[in-house]
Amino acid sequence: MLHRKLFVFGIGVLVLSLAVSAMALTATAQTANEKALAGGSHAPLKKPTPPPPPPPPPSPGDGIVKRYAVVVGISDYKAISDLSYCDEDANDWYSYLNARGYTVKVYGDHTSSYIKFDGIAKESSVKAAIQAMVANADGDDIIAFVSSGHGTTISTKQVLCMWDMNAGENGEDGVITDLELKTLFAPAVAKIFIFLDHCNSGGMDEIMGNGNAANVYMTTTCGPRGYGYDMPEYQNGKWTYWFLEKGLIGQGFTTMETCFAWAYTQYNARGQDAPMQFDGNTSASFIL
Repeated sequence: MLHRKLFVFGIGVLVLSLAVSAMALTATAQTANEKALAGGSHAPLKKPTPPPPPPPPPSPGDGIVKRYAVVVGISDYKAISDLSYCDEDANDWYSYLNARGYTVKVYGDHTSSYIKFDGIAKESSVKAAIQAMVANADGDDIIAFVSSGHGTTISTKQVLCMWDMNAGENGEDGVITDLELKTLFAPAVAKIFIFLDHCNSGGMDEIMGNGNAANVYMTTTCGPRGYGYDMPEYQNGKWTYWFLEKGLIGQGFTTMETCFAWAYTQYNARGQDAPMQFDGNTSASFIL
């Protein structure tokens, strides 16, 4: 009986020892897991980070860079006061762009003299020309809209005054509003250059809210409440003279950003009358 009791006692001791060991292992595992959760050396393996999504496909193109432009210059308006040198602005821009391989459409008034003339700059005609240009250009191309004439603000909206302002034809009111300009260029996949020599033209910047804004470079003669100027001594609009005549042509600048920086200092205006620049991609230079 004694031996049996000792055996039973031994069994009990063994069972107790095993239970204590199991508890110790459980505590160790729990401690390790807590360390893992706290970022310790026993952290569990993580799932690999998924790769970034592929970049969007490039805009469709044919591999050939084609250039298109719509140029507007209105000196003799149908129903509002006239200007003096907007037709000269249009001629100078036509000559510059044509020499660089642009297919250029020129719209103006019914009395001024133009090197090339594609029609009266009625609101409907200019809109149709921009729409056709946008539709024709693919992702390899460059399109330009250059306009010189009156500008104003109507009910907080900045507008470009076309030839038929206040005497709208074809059911139009004779102006292109800031939002209309934005809408006209929204479908474009080409690079977009816009030059506006109109009063209040700095307010036409809604176009920079389009999804293709990274393709846009625009410069204006002034801010949304500023003025542009006809200059008899230059025979041009003031901003056209300094940006185009003296900058792109005279200095031979090739990038729009460099030309703007130089021409801005020569223009010598401050506040709302100072030229403005809207550059959708500041990491790359815009070249016509």
